[in-house]
Amino acid sequence: MGILAERIDWIKRCIDEINSILNEIQIEDLISRLRYIAMILYLLQSSIQALIDMGARILSKLGKKPPSSYSMIGEELLSEGIITKEDLYKFKKMIGFRNIVVHGYLKIDIERLRKILEEGRHNEIYKIGLKLYEFANKKNLDP
Repeated sequence: MGILAERIDWIKRCIDEINSILNEIQIEDLISRLRYIAMILYLLQSSIQALIDMGARILSKLGKKPPSSYSMIGEELLSEGIITKEDLYKFKKMIGFRNIVVHGYLKIDIERLRKILEEGRHNEIYKIGLKLYEFANKKNLDP
């Protein structure tokens, strides 16, 4: 299994687990318990990181210089026609959320987390990851 295949598999497992948790417990109960908040935040953070890694790997395989920031990965993916402007907007929002989780854990906005889960925006991580993976497969970038 290639690196990109491993990453998309991890993203799918994380998103499936979040959806499984959401099927078992109401969001109100979830966000009132630190155990569930910690689980969800870890699953979101690690799946977003895997998405970032996928983007960086694809750009590297295309012979691009490493971007100076995670946001630039999205910009490069857009310029290569791999993702859309809407995907780029979501990608940047994901990176911002990941940065808050990783670097500002005391500043986690529980209402923001609630909204992400209620609106199913966590599923976008997998959708964008799948676009990257399908592009890589077409170009044979993950043998």
